[in-house]
Amino acid sequence: MKKSSFLAGVTLLFASLFTTSCKEIMSNLDEPVSSYLAAPADITVSTGDTYDLAGVVTSINSDKPITYKSSDEKVATVDANGLVTGIADGEATITVAVEASENYNAGEQKIQVAVKRPLTFEALVDGTISVWFHGAVLEKPVVYTKNGGAKQEITTDTSIDVVKGDKVEFESANERLTSSDWNWGVQIHPNQSAAVYGNVMSMITPDGNYHINKTITKDFALYGLLCGSYVWDDTAQKYIFNTVAHDKYKLLLPATTLTTACYAKMLQETGFTEAPELPATELAPYCYQYMFQECRNLTKAPELKATKLTDGCYGLMFRYCSGLTEAPVLPATTLAPYCYQNMFTSCSKLEKAPALPATKLENCCYGGMFSYTALTEIPALPATELKPNCYEWMFEGCYKLEKTPTLPATKLANYCYQGMFYNTSLKKVPALPVTKLAVGCYKQMFANSYGLGGSIVLPAEELPAECYREMFSWCRKLEKVECRATSMTGNNALTNWLIGAGTELETNPVFVRAEANNKWKNKDGWAVSQTSNDWYIPTNWTIEPPITEYERTYTDGPFPFWSFGCTPPVINGAIHYEPNGGWNQFMCVDYGEFPLTAGNYVYVLDLQSDKDADGIVFNVLSGWGTGDQNITVSVPVKAGRKKYELDFSGILGDHEGKYYSILKPGTVDATLDLYSVTIKRVLE
Repeated sequence: MKKSSFLAGVTLLFASLFTTSCKEIMSNLDEPVSSYLAAPADITVSTGDTYDLAGVVTSINSDKPITYKSSDEKVATVDANGLVTGIADGEATITVAVEASENYNAGEQKIQVAVKRPLTFEALVDGTISVWFHGAVLEKPVVYTKNGGAKQEITTDTSIDVVKGDKVEFESANERLTSSDWNWGVQIHPNQSAAVYGNVMSMITPDGNYHINKTITKDFALYGLLCGSYVWDDTAQKYIFNTVAHDKYKLLLPATTLTTACYAKMLQETGFTEAPELPATELAPYCYQYMFQECRNLTKAPELKATKLTDGCYGLMFRYCSGLTEAPVLPATTLAPYCYQNMFTSCSKLEKAPALPATKLENCCYGGMFSYTALTEIPALPATELKPNCYEWMFEGCYKLEKTPTLPATKLANYCYQGMFYNTSLKKVPALPVTKLAVGCYKQMFANSYGLGGSIVLPAEELPAECYREMFSWCRKLEKVECRATSMTGNNALTNWLIGAGTELETNPVFVRAEANNKWKNKDGWAVSQTSNDWYIPTNWTIEPPITEYERTYTDGPFPFWSFGCTPPVINGAIHYEPNGGWNQFMCVDYGEFPLTAGNYVYVLDLQSDKDADGIVFNVLSGWGTGDQNITVSVPVKAGRKKYELDFSGILGDHEGKYYSILKPGTVDATLDLYSVTIKRVLE
């Protein structure tokens, strides 16, 4: 490179301005000069669109080409010709550079690129896009532009007229779009078909930097925002939705910090076939509740990365998504109350459940999770300690579920298995080895599973309230139940538990009772309000070993009388007695009629008297000798027809049941009519 003084070079430059080129001029200088890059300081690119820098970046150094480089190609890329492409909402830096040449130093310039697109609706047909506030009063208006025009502010329900191809962009400087919890706020609803895309954070970012905002700050922030509507098209045989996904651009939900119910109902009843990405790994209460409910065209669920769950976070998230065939992976091992409740209910094409690795459960965590799906088998359930209602209705109505599951839990909780396999196609009852039950723990567990057969052993000896209530009702093929219960500590423990069960067998199903429990009763009907002393099975079941019958009623005339005594008159089915001061009218049950074994007995008299009177006398005796047992009970009578209970406790039964039961009117000064006598043993 030539060496000369700076002054001589400047003189030469000015002398040659009008006779030589820039290149020729610069070649005569002592040192090379700057490339003098000219570039904008910042640009904005819509996500998915391009921006051409070639026309706005210049340099006087024509010896070397201009180069371009992006600091973050996940946000924006740039090619060799300066064409910038917006990849995802965010910010990147484009470095524009030119290398040094003989006459020029290297040059470099930084361009800040903001990649963003606000929430946008593109009309697919002519119609209107409604913005409903549902009575919500917001601090700041909702702003929209149509086809890049002037900004319009709205604070109340508004309809925006559109023709096919119109694009309406929405922004808001509010932090949330509802003014009260669990109530609707702003809802953007196309009344004809429109595609939605762009960044929903444009609706809840006060400083306008929604492209870098990943934090939702207020509860219920976007509650129901894009909730749509649909109809069934008989001609096309498919659902028609007003709100659908764009065929080129994505709907972005970039927030990684969520709040209570922030996305609840947000995309309910929309026509998405693939759900937007959900990047959050730590959830908030009810954050996704109802989010995709009735998205009947949805075939692909989003990846669910969260391992830290909270109350109701996935509750009803995909309910009625009848096109969903595969469930996402659920990696959490520690659950929260209601976290998966009804998550896939009525996903009628869902045939396989994801792995459920959780070992620490919470209240109702799986409640109704797969009810009315097409599952053919259940996933492993590794938890050994259950929580209240944790599995209730989990597989209700799974009509293809036939394979017998394994239930390893050893510690139960109230209503933990309630309705778990209600109305399924299970063929055989799973083992239920737990001996300590909880309130309602097996309530309705297999009810209405008409094909359920085989036998089951129920080893628990103590039955708390509702523990077996309706457990096997209408399991028509059930063959055998062995129940070792001897103590019932709560009401309705057995209400309807075997009603309709075993009715399709050619022979009676078998009920095996504990030897120590002689309380079971055959009964067709079921008490409206049962007590802890009711032990019922239907009459179509055979009890083994048989229950000893300790009740007998004498009524309607054929009362037993002493064979060599006088026979009192029987009028209208009742023994009739008129007072005469003697012993000539009485009844006597011979030991051959009804042997009494050891125990406590109650005699119930259905008696009518024409007035109040001193007591009649009833004797139970084993004989007339001095060493024989003789128990006498006297009861006063009242005018009218009443029932009287006479307590005979402590029957010894040491005479081989040879006891006599004798009723003696004695000296009662009243006219009596005895309609019936019932003798029953009191079951402790």
